[in-house]
Amino acid sequence: MSKIMKSISILLLLASLDSLAAESISGALSILLETGETSSFVHVGNNIRSKLSARRRVFSLCTIRVVLGDAQPPIGDGTATNHAYISCPGYRDLGVRLKADQEGKHHIVGYWSM
Repeated sequence: MSKIMKSISILLLLASLDSLAAESISGALSILLETGETSSFVHVGNNIRSKLSARRRVFSLCTIRVVLGDAQPPIGDGTATNHAYISCPGYRDLGVRLKADQEGKHHIVGYWSM
């Protein structure tokens, strides 16, 4: 296999892994938003739990967009592996910074309102 083909294969594999991570985070945040279930997270603080709970009545109209890497400074400090934007009608958008855990769970390392 040529060097170019190997490079392309590696890039496709990395893109696939990023896509799977985004789907996992999106699904976990969606369940947290809809039901309050926290089993996909190491810990969910009371403040963000309250903000998500308030949006529960419109959860089916909310969108979640997951982005690879941390949010830009000054919000992010480089410790998050992903961040997500949660938009729900009638509420300020929320940003959530997440860090992957070795056991397949996520740490919420920060959040902010937009």
